[in-house]
Amino acid sequence: MPQPEMKVKIDPPMSQWHQGPLREQCAIATGHQLWHWHPGILAKYYAVDAFAQKPGGRVLNVWVNHDTVDATRIELPVIDGDRAGTRAIHLGPCDATLPTCVQPAIDPDHAVRTLTEAAEANTLPQGVNVDRLVHAWKRAPREGSLDQQMVAVMTDMLRGHVQPFQSLLSSQLLEKPAARSLVSHMLDDAKRCVQHFNEAVAAQPAAGIRPLLVEPHRVELPLWALADRQPRQRVFADLSDRKPILTLESGEPVSIPLAPRALLLTALMRAYFCELFIHGSGGGVYDQIMEQWWNAWTGISLAPMAVVSADVFLPFDGVPLAERKDVDRAIWFAHHLPHNVERFVTSGEADFNLAARKNAILTHMDDDRDRQRRRTAFRELHDINASLAASHPQLMANARSGIDQAMVGLENQRVGQKRDWCFSLYPIDRLDRLRRKIATG
Repeated sequence: MPQPEMKVKIDPPMSQWHQGPLREQCAIATGHQLWHWHPGILAKYYAVDAFAQKPGGRVLNVWVNHDTVDATRIELPVIDGDRAGTRAIHLGPCDATLPTCVQPAIDPDHAVRTLTEAAEANTLPQGVNVDRLVHAWKRAPREGSLDQQMVAVMTDMLRGHVQPFQSLLSSQLLEKPAARSLVSHMLDDAKRCVQHFNEAVAAQPAAGIRPLLVEPHRVELPLWALADRQPRQRVFADLSDRKPILTLESGEPVSIPLAPRALLLTALMRAYFCELFIHGSGGGVYDQIMEQWWNAWTGISLAPMAVVSADVFLPFDGVPLAERKDVDRAIWFAHHLPHNVERFVTSGEADFNLAARKNAILTHMDDDRDRQRRRTAFRELHDINASLAASHPQLMANARSGIDQAMVGLENQRVGQKRDWCFSLYPIDRLDRLRRKIATG
């Protein structure tokens, strides 16, 4: 069976995109966390790049470097005989509980060796290779933090796919004057801010966003505090004195850098730093909550947003692919065959005689109602079926093997339907097709 077709989602269609009032930095923005992106994320950048080709189009990308992701983990497709599978490798040490911006850079030589060894194992499907990943990591900086290294690697991998863009680190967003002013307003209006935030979150529980903590003399704010090589810390507005102050959960005043949580991040981008923001599917859901919160709390207008995503699949040529119905059919046939061998063989004389006798018994089975004689006829049918099956062992073995092959094909199909491989693993013609499909809207 063929692999699934590429799917693209652009909502609303690009022909209906419009820009909000002019902001201070750019016309169109997008962003994502720092890990080895799949084509569904690349699709956002293709869309931004295509839309920005219009006169005056400018692009701002937000590298979300204060989130917690397993940045150095990559899943590779593998072929072992007739089976497709996955193999996870780590290019270097990464603590997925810490933001990338507070972790040290990894050794690029180790990353290159790991990728090269994976390629030399000769288990990658035909048309899949790690060359672009290897080249990007060969040019990666050796010093600094993991987020700086990942920015360099991702920028390198995006080269040739999209035009260069202006960049902003999410961990530095609150250094902007407009963002600092908003945080000050949030501190002064903490209870109202958090009340509207929690109401918006409660209205869409399926999104899985946690409400902010509200206590008699302090409320949690949608901020993170960032310390080197430490987990993110929650931030509170301490309201016990006449003038509120920002504190950590321990009650200690905040003296380390702050970064916005997800809803505040896109609120800031759409309120102050772009005229159009492009989300993926997940961000589009979160922003519905953000809009309800933001509009109820501030009333500040937001730039419009659109959602772009894609499902693109790797080639798994040369391995069997199957669906659940193929497995069901193989199981049915393996049960059906022992009772109907004569229908699936080119009969010799012995087969012909047995088949003729079986047909005669079946034809006249209901003519005689005597129980003893009917039991005798049933036993003879059973013996004929057993004899026919025994005389064609390969046919029976093939039916049993068909179940195993269908089960292998079903597992292969599950691997083949994965859409979240690193985009640099994909054959370039598939990515070019994705770019054209997005550009034509």
